[in-house]
Amino acid sequence: GGTGICVLVGNTSLRLMECMVKNVGGKYHYVRKTSGGRPWYMWGIYGRDEVLRVLISVLPWLVIKRKQAVWVVLYCHTILPPGQRCFSGIPLRSRVLRRCLQERVYKLNHAI
Repeated sequence: GGTGICVLVGNTSLRLMECMVKNVGGKYHYVRKTSGGRPWYMWGIYGRDEVLRVLISVLPWLVIKRKQAVWVVLYCHTILPPGQRCFSGIPLRSRVLRRCLQERVYKLNHAI
């Protein structure tokens, strides 16, 4: 399997989703209605290069998600380029760092 690296933004504003696609790229789709009956959309970008491009460009303005963004940028630097995607080819130190970063981002994304 691949790394499955992505950045996702959920919101009820269709205008925001269209703005994200126009100015940042990526795609959005309708997810479901909220409990209040409003439509809810999800915008996303996928893949190491796109994630790096977007996160590095918005990092100076991030406040709440800054820590997660920095960890994802570091994680992206542990991903081997296409053609070299063999987990055993990744140095042990990078594998340990990758796992640590995955756990940190997961905990922040799933904090109550």
